[in-house]
Amino acid sequence: MKTKQIVVLALCLSAAVAHAQITPGFEPGNLIVLRVGNANTPPASSGDPVYLDEYTTNGTFTNSVSIPDSGPTALIIGSATSEGAISRSANSNFIVMVGYNTDYPYTGSLANASSSAAPRGIATIDFNGNYTFITNTKTAFSGNNIRSGASDGSNNFWAVGATSGVVYMGTASPPATIESTLANCEVINIFNGSLYLSSQKSSPLGVYTIPGLPTTSGVTNLIFSTGSSSSIYGFAVSPDNTVAYVADDRAVSSGGGILKYTNNGSWGLAYTFGTGTGSTVGARGVTVSFGATPVIYATTAETASNRLITITDTGSGAAVTVLATAATNEIFRGVQFTPQGSAPAIASALQPETVPQGQSATFTIGATGSGTLYYLWESNSTALTDWETNSSFTFVTTNDATGSFPVEVLISNSWGTATSSATLTITASNTLPPVPVIVQEPESLTVNAGSTVEFSVTATGTDLSYQWDFDGTNLTDGPLITGSTTSTLTLSNVFGADDGSYMVTITNVGGSTNSMVATLTVVDPWINSQPVGRTYLAGQTIDLSVGAIGTGLAYQWALNGANLAGATNSVFLSSNAVAANSGSYTVVVTGTYGAVTSAAAVIVAPPQTTFFPTNLVMLRQGDGVEVLTNSGNTLFLDQYSSSGAYVSTMALPDSGASALLISGVATSEGYMTLSGDGRLLAIGGYNTNIGVLTHSLSSTTSLQVPRAIGTIDGAGNYILAATTTNAYSADNLRAGATDGSNNFWGAGSGDGTWYFGNTAGPGPVQDSVDNCRVINVVNGNLVFSTQSGTNGLYYLSGLPVTAAVTNLLFATGNSSSPEDFAINAATNLAYVADDSSTGGVQRWELAAGVWTNIYTLGTGAAGIGARSLTVDFGGANPVIYAVTAETTTNRLIAITDTGAEAGAVTLAACANNELFRAVKFAPELSPFPRPELSATALSGGQFSFNLTGVPGFEYVIESSTNLRNWVSVETNIAPFAFTLTNAVAAPNEFFRAARN
Repeated sequence: MKTKQIVVLALCLSAAVAHAQITPGFEPGNLIVLRVGNANTPPASSGDPVYLDEYTTNGTFTNSVSIPDSGPTALIIGSATSEGAISRSANSNFIVMVGYNTDYPYTGSLANASSSAAPRGIATIDFNGNYTFITNTKTAFSGNNIRSGASDGSNNFWAVGATSGVVYMGTASPPATIESTLANCEVINIFNGSLYLSSQKSSPLGVYTIPGLPTTSGVTNLIFSTGSSSSIYGFAVSPDNTVAYVADDRAVSSGGGILKYTNNGSWGLAYTFGTGTGSTVGARGVTVSFGATPVIYATTAETASNRLITITDTGSGAAVTVLATAATNEIFRGVQFTPQGSAPAIASALQPETVPQGQSATFTIGATGSGTLYYLWESNSTALTDWETNSSFTFVTTNDATGSFPVEVLISNSWGTATSSATLTITASNTLPPVPVIVQEPESLTVNAGSTVEFSVTATGTDLSYQWDFDGTNLTDGPLITGSTTSTLTLSNVFGADDGSYMVTITNVGGSTNSMVATLTVVDPWINSQPVGRTYLAGQTIDLSVGAIGTGLAYQWALNGANLAGATNSVFLSSNAVAANSGSYTVVVTGTYGAVTSAAAVIVAPPQTTFFPTNLVMLRQGDGVEVLTNSGNTLFLDQYSSSGAYVSTMALPDSGASALLISGVATSEGYMTLSGDGRLLAIGGYNTNIGVLTHSLSSTTSLQVPRAIGTIDGAGNYILAATTTNAYSADNLRAGATDGSNNFWGAGSGDGTWYFGNTAGPGPVQDSVDNCRVINVVNGNLVFSTQSGTNGLYYLSGLPVTAAVTNLLFATGNSSSPEDFAINAATNLAYVADDSSTGGVQRWELAAGVWTNIYTLGTGAAGIGARSLTVDFGGANPVIYAVTAETTTNRLIAITDTGAEAGAVTLAACANNELFRAVKFAPELSPFPRPELSATALSGGQFSFNLTGVPGFEYVIESSTNLRNWVSVETNIAPFAFTLTNAVAAPNEFFRAARN
């Protein structure tokens, strides 16, 4: 290079160094404040325009971005003080905000509008002030506020509000509810790689975390409680997880302001800052610059003209400085630091160049980074250019000396600087080298969407450079493209848009050579996980899923080729399986670039179970695979003959609107009763989906998890008959009872006896005796057992639906543990299941108005009592069927009561991870279906008869010539057919069928 060139260019160095880095829409290190209102009209529930105002940390206003308030990307916010929180994405690249995706002004209250009428939306603002509307939901947060959103900086987004819990609203996975235990949340953010959220309504109030960044479901853990009277909004957690600041909008006199919590092995409140001299209000938004001395920025809780304040945390007495005050008819909501861009990074480094004297040498750098990238070219630390936007620089070597020279480039933007260097070698010869020769061409490829592919070329020649192109356009390196100027091109996560022709041009000073075209064919979409069929029990939840990768995917499930309405997600769920659900399930996955049909998943769902009144029905919990848990396991009804022969099984729904669970480890739950009219079995439990909770069912509130009573009739039809969101809150519901009509009663550990409805309003019937076990309708009265106070059986005269007088039937003794019971029709003989270690089955008799314990029958195992029973009182010696009290692998036993020494016979035993809960005789079919009888005339005067009835029941076919005198001609088990060969020679002969 000429010395004169270097000297002249070196004079520009001072100007280059003094170059100010680019100024984006928002300056790094400033504050963003979400402002509602435009000073013209007061904030209203029908919505207000939204602005993001930029302030320096000294309170100087610098910039404002207006958010669209009409059109498809509109996002407005109402007057609710709980709305308007903002967060900064985990990678700091953008601000996340939520609101209502509808035009301003709305026709009514935004928060009260359904999500289908006013969709709830989520959007971002980047460092340049660019607004991007991400997506909306027309189902979540319906009829209430959406309050806050968060993002990891990619395509994953989460939102919270007054309902619906934590909702995934990203575009990288299907929408999903992450958790719904904390349904009423205030602010969500990401700290230290996990989701954090504040709860202002769901007890205990405080800051919670969901570990990691789940997109389907997650577990909620309390980090620290802020007290039952707190009113928490925004919060910030330090990177080392030792300090947290919480905005509490209570009055300062009531504990509001900025709460500082510290973690010294456990979290505790250190002290509370007020919001300024003379200020009585708390705070709502907060963000913190963590360091040796944290600096807090917050918005205050005045209802009008509130303030942006700052506090340097030098201790509990630190001063509060007001940075800005909202104008009339405006209000500050959330506050965060401005979003950041990415510093420059070298994607393809400078390559050494060798050229003969007199030839040009061009150096090109590949770099990535946010905003406009500026380049400064140097040699030996001497600037050759000013800061400029050219990523290439050409040296002209005419008359330059031979030798090697260093070449450096500095790449800069507002967030950093990167460098790359290479060597320029000038040779003495003016002879051009040979043009590159390709010895191995790139090969065409066919891959599935989401794959990583490589195209490579091998060539000979000196000082080669490479440039790959796609469909004639040069490629540059980026997040998904590497090696665009090397011999190997790598494409990551390819989809249909990457389908096409790829070619590389290889160049040196002698010339250039183009490779052959290599074609990339991308199968988009493709299925990477096929749905799998299985056999279900009646009542179970059918659960099918498909895994697919592609662009703009949509799903449609079909059964036997017919599309299923509403089945348009990657997961298909159908609760309460019946025979009609059997068949071949497929799903068509449609994307931007095509469609693919899954393999068929064959589902077998048996017919609904029919119960026979002489059989026994066992309520069983657990499937033998999953360990029983206090958060609930699937319930099954096993049918046995009275001799212990297994007949059938049906499952009760464990998901969906009619789900019913009981605790898998609570021995005092899971009782089953037979209605007063014998038509229905009734089971008390919890109306929630299996797997939703990670803790005890009984510890939940009834508002979180309703207490419920389900019924099953003789045809095996299950319904969720009655629920309550008030009674038995944070306690067990142990048993349910019904008179067979529309009246339901419950018994549990906390609220005594409760009327569920439905012919009168719900409410307590008696609460003078609590810790109740089993309740049932016996001979027209309500009878229940208890282990509180005087242990024994109590009764309420008649079937009361309001408060009634409680009467002791008989006491079973202080050491007893009475559970289930059975009383004969004459009300003078009773059996009680006692699950104490000295218990078993107690026999009680009534004589001269006094009940007496005659003796106690053992269960066939020393020290093991009984929990549930049912009794056949039909013979001289009643037959008792009971469930024993082992905590694992318990038994169904039978005892023929011939006296105090009568022994127990084991009819069935539970497997591991299962537990028998209750036993009752099966319900009657009522009304019993009318049998259908048809006949076909055969030759020779014979007739072929077909009877369709309830399978398994016995029917008789009778004949008559005068419709008065009937004669049996066939008795059999339905369905059946037979041929009549002895037709009577009469003018008319009549036939009929009836249940035998």
